Amino acid sequence: MPRGVVASTHHRTITDTIYQALYLGSDGFMIEPTINFVELSEIRALTERLFERLREVGLDRVPLDQGPFWTVFFDEAFGEVAPEPMLTDVGDCVADLRAEVSAEEMIGWHALHHLSELLSYLAKCDLDGNLSR
Repeated sequence: MPRGVVASTHHRTITDTIYQALYLGSDGFMIEPTINFVELSEIRALTERLFERLREVGLDRVPLDQGPFWTVFFDEAFGEVAPEPMLTDVGDCVADLRAEVSAEEMIGWHALHHLSELLSYLAKCDLDGNLSR
């Protein structure tokens, strides 16, 4: 079981809570994910539910004191050759994402790449128990 922020009096981690919120139906049975495609509206709804659950347990801030961290460029991650790791920075990811979504002409892949890096960082913060209330 991964380490994480205690999400309830039952001592479940946020990871457990998120898993249950995303994959268990109201009847308690597993929801099979769509295999061939997923609607953007579903990704948005899942994301909103994820962040709603984080707020429910009192989390509303992510520390930005992490220095550089390793990542791979997303296009290389889906190739047949092992990707080259590169260093990036949490603060740069936030700044680039803010700039991209505010730009007159947004470059979707670039914004999504930085969002992905921020979500990975958020997951690491939870795993390490570093999310603040």
